Amino acid sequence: MVTVEFTQSGKGFALVVYGHAGAAQRGQDLVCCAASTLIYTAAQCALDLYGEGALRQFPEIVTESGDAQVAAVATEEGIEQVQQMFRTVATGLEMLARQYSENVHFVKRINMAHPEQKETPGADKGG
Repeated sequence: MVTVEFTQSGKGFALVVYGHAGAAQRGQDLVCCAASTLIYTAAQCALDLYGEGALRQFPEIVTESGDAQVAAVATEEGIEQVQQMFRTVATGLEMLARQYSENVHFVKRINMAHPEQKETPGADKGG
């Protein structure tokens, strides 16, 4: 199962994806492919936003088989762009979890000072 965690706390954003979907054989798993495409999109967008001055520092990016993370802290001027990018990618991953709840588990945490945890319906199946 792929687990996706989207976190936003103030100007800090993170997408963490780990595990394997297990919907098909390696190299033929379209669910895993979709999740990978979205996290690679987030990684490239974070690099672009850094180049545009919308991030305080270089984003933290990890892209390994079964383990990916994109984390960034927005500047005051860049907060809207950064938030829009992370939330757009998170929405795609959340939709994937709704469609393939046996293969993808999605957790959203917004503003950790006042935790709002939202899990996709049915995503608690499996592990």
